[in-house]
Amino acid sequence: MDNAEKNKDKVIAHACLMVFVWLYLVPNGIVIARYYKNLLPSSRFLNAPFWFNAHRLVMIISLLFIIPAFILILAQENWHWVSPDNRTKYAHSILGIVTIGLLFFQIVLGVAIPGKDSSFRNLFGWFHRFSGIFILVLSVTVCYFGVLIDGLNLDNIGWGLILGHNLWMVLFVVIFEINHFKYSKKMYVKANTQENDQQNKMCGPTELTLIIHLVGSLAFVVALITMISIRL
Repeated sequence: MDNAEKNKDKVIAHACLMVFVWLYLVPNGIVIARYYKNLLPSSRFLNAPFWFNAHRLVMIISLLFIIPAFILILAQENWHWVSPDNRTKYAHSILGIVTIGLLFFQIVLGVAIPGKDSSFRNLFGWFHRFSGIFILVLSVTVCYFGVLIDGLNLDNIGWGLILGHNLWMVLFVVIFEINHFKYSKKMYVKANTQENDQQNKMCGPTELTLIIHLVGSLAFVVALITMISIRL
């Protein structure tokens, strides 16, 4: 295999890993933390509920995927930073390293979460939530710049698949928010009859909704990864 083929493989590996992380792992890790706090309530590890452990594990795995992806693209560039002459590629690289740095900081914050009795707990939760959303939006922007880089040959297919993925995410976030609102409203009902308990369980976002979302989201990600592998 000549150097050109090796470099192409590095670019493909970098792109595929980053697409999987930023368009699948990270957003769905957020979905679980936001909408599925009642998923597998009896499953606890290290005195933490399932959703908390799942969210933390997904984010750590994401970082473990990002590190080799970042090293691969640096190796492809002979360990030099991208020239500002290529504006799209340069913007992709700068925003990309900022996003990675913010994710690392976000994970550190998640590990150092204050105790339940801390007066900073609520403030920390809001900061962690909004910074996570900011990182997600920034990462999607980086992906758009990535598919527009000359040489990837993705043309309209690349940003079209990302746009489709974004619309899918927005659709299900709206569905999740509606269900979450109904569920939260039911949880404030004072009556504790068995009938009301059953209604509360039914009003939460269902496991079927989550499965449909995960499969649909994965379909867009696999399609984009396939196009990157074929067209580069």
